[in-house]
Amino acid sequence: MKILDRIAVLLLNLCILMVSITVPVFTITSSKGFYQTQFEKTGIYATIEENGEKTPTTIYYVDGNSAKRAQFTDEQIDVMIDHIISYLFTNQKSFALVMDDVMLNGMLTDDVSVFGEVAVGHMVDVKGLFTFFIVLTIVLVLLLLVAGGYLIWRKNEFQGLLLKYSLIFYGAFIALIGAFCLGVVFDLQAAGKAVTSDNFLDQLWGNFHHILFPFSAEKFENSFFNDTLTQILTLDFFMAAVSTVLIVAGIVLVLWFGFIAFVKIKTKHGIKIFRPKMRAK
Repeated sequence: MKILDRIAVLLLNLCILMVSITVPVFTITSSKGFYQTQFEKTGIYATIEENGEKTPTTIYYVDGNSAKRAQFTDEQIDVMIDHIISYLFTNQKSFALVMDDVMLNGMLTDDVSVFGEVAVGHMVDVKGLFTFFIVLTIVLVLLLLVAGGYLIWRKNEFQGLLLKYSLIFYGAFIALIGAFCLGVVFDLQAAGKAVTSDNFLDQLWGNFHHILFPFSAEKFENSFFNDTLTQILTLDFFMAAVSTVLIVAGIVLVLWFGFIAFVKIKTKHGIKIFRPKMRAK
């Protein structure tokens, strides 16, 4: 049974780690407020001048075309946000978006295609990833309940294994992250680029896409393009999202290790965490 105990502890840690990442990702990407906050920070919304007038930000590569630039109103930017969220989390079939009354190349224009073909195709891939990870998260939650239920059933038998195998799991995870970051540095050096923070983040983002699309060079290449989509969802936007996810995941893991420490202290003093029920005589 001890082998099963070890497997259950490792599985429990895997589920906690993954769910603490995927759930915040879904929460952020479905939150209109998060997009709006980041768009204000990155200057996607119109800026308010000292005289109180709004100056719309110029968005380049409209419809994926380098010759097209537009000044979208704040209301039109909000429509884009709603469109992105709806596409990722509903049965909406196409990511294509057409708008009227767009200030395109200095002229008020109707029937403007906001996103280009490459962006639309890329979002098909992104939606596929989201669907996969939503299903995976449901499976992980079920496995977490099974592993947790098993360990509770085993009661005090697993307490001595909890800290040891949790440290082994997260030690291996940190080593994996370290190896990935080291690979980013090697890739920069191989390309003859200086290892600066900006270059590191750009290369990190590129290598991360290799993980997301490991079996399709075409999907990987189509992840990098100039379009309205990449003009509003900038690297700063994604770094803010990643930072938020890491903070939430960090809080969850601190609480988890706090519980492990509690179990360890109680076990050291011979106190049973899960006391058997006393039968009335």
